Amino acid sequence: MTVANKWLEALKAKNTIHNTEEDCARESVISLGAGAENAHAPENPLDKIDKNTEASIVGSPRPPQNNSTPENPPDKIDKIAEKPKKKAKKKLTPEGEYELSLELADEFSGYVISDARARECLEWAEQIDEVEIDIETYGRLKRDGLLYTRCQIRLIILHHAEKMWFIDCNHVSDGMVRRILAALKDTRKIFHSALFDVPRIYRIYGVLLDQDVEDTMIASRVARAGEWERKKGIPPPDLTLLR
Repeated sequence: MTVANKWLEALKAKNTIHNTEEDCARESVISLGAGAENAHAPENPLDKIDKNTEASIVGSPRPPQNNSTPENPPDKIDKIAEKPKKKAKKKLTPEGEYELSLELADEFSGYVISDARARECLEWAEQIDEVEIDIETYGRLKRDGLLYTRCQIRLIILHHAEKMWFIDCNHVSDGMVRRILAALKDTRKIFHSALFDVPRIYRIYGVLLDQDVEDTMIASRVARAGEWERKKGIPPPDLTLLR
């Protein structure tokens, strides 16, 4: 009897007012929720894209798609070596040029930039019996340095034995230059292209050095006469015309 009574009491407790349809529905929702946790949720397609992106960053780079440029195109500007710009030469002022001339005159005693040193050159010219002479000309334009009527003489170079003089005509007076040249009139003179030097010395300084003259240019042409060098497209000269 005791066991039967306990079973009846438990059955009555189960059929109480609290055991309604709402409670059953709540229990079914709870049971479905527990099952949903164990079920597999559908994958989001965007998650695959994110995973592929992460894989491309971690692993090797993805090959470029069609009609797409590479990620890091080469910089053509860097490959082309820039040519170094030439520095423009600074033009010397007359004062700056004279300072450089003084420095050169201190190092080399044969560089004549004053009448005082030109007198030493004059004493030397009066004692020698032979001299090699050369001049350097210039003009307002580069071509003017070769023209008889436009060129100016900048340097007169005198040489004999172991002594050489460079007479800077921009700093030595014309009168002193004439005296030095006049002292060489009766001296044996050696030019290289006297046809160029002698007329220009005469036009500018009025001293005609046309006596006892030897020309190394004419001598070289005579020594090498007949040694013709044939150039492409140019026929050799007709030597019969020279007879």
